[in-house]
Amino acid sequence: MTQRQFHLPTNDIIFHCLFGTKGQERITKDFLESLLKKEIEDIDLDANLEFIRSYYEDKLQIADVVAKDVNKNKYIIEMQNRKYGYLPQRFLSSACKAYITQLKASDKYEKLKKIAIVIIMLEKFPKIENIDKYHTIWNFREQLEKDKILTDDIEIHIIEIPKYLKQKEKHGIIEPWLEFLVNPKGEEVQEAMKEYKTIQEAVDELNRLNENDEVRMLADLQLFAKLDRNSQLAEMREEGLELGRREGLEIGKAEGIEIGKAEGREEGRKEQKKDIAKKMLELKIDMEIIMNTTGLSKEQIEELNA
Repeated sequence: MTQRQFHLPTNDIIFHCLFGTKGQERITKDFLESLLKKEIEDIDLDANLEFIRSYYEDKLQIADVVAKDVNKNKYIIEMQNRKYGYLPQRFLSSACKAYITQLKASDKYEKLKKIAIVIIMLEKFPKIENIDKYHTIWNFREQLEKDKILTDDIEIHIIEIPKYLKQKEKHGIIEPWLEFLVNPKGEEVQEAMKEYKTIQEAVDELNRLNENDEVRMLADLQLFAKLDRNSQLAEMREEGLELGRREGLEIGKAEGIEIGKAEGREEGRKEQKKDIAKKMLELKIDMEIIMNTTGLSKEQIEELNA
């Protein structure tokens, strides 16, 4: 009998079911308190499996986990599997949008509540690779007097799993909830279950989710969609590289001099990027991803689609 794949908490569907649905408030509260190192009086979750299913079918991705405490401060948790150059802008814009949409036309600024975004990165976050800490906290500070914070109403927590694992190996640091995310059946989690009841509850819920046929189906589909997308991008890159090599060689031979080869290779790379962009447009891939993958500007890509 073929053994079914056990989905880890890092799968978007499983992650959302564990931390974002009604009934999981106790687990999510402890998860946030442990990572943010602060007490949260109480939280409210409002998603359910029907919401997750409909959102997945419409968007082919899962919504962020959103929790609110009794003071109406909002916590947005996102599991990010891949590193992209645009992530700083994406998460900053998400935080700002969540912050300002609290207000209605008749409201006052004093009614704005704190927004904390918690990003769990399975790869290193772009532009901060040289920072050793696995948990960094970002907000609005004065450039020179860095202890002066303009406001802490918007706070972004970036937790990088690769850096955590490196720190664990080097210094023996154990973060129970991060261990649960990456290795829920590991020895560290088994030990943590003896001390933290919520870790035990999370492990039990993870096992139940993996036995739920509908949740498993959604998790499988989400995984396969990512694998398909990764394969398509890899194939397009390889085709583009081969096209660039052929065209560069042909032009180089025609001119018969080294400068001709260099120009041919450069022209080949340009055409390769255009071909990749065309195929990604046909697949209806997001414009920002196309720009990040090919290096072409939005205007250049839009010309290909004209």
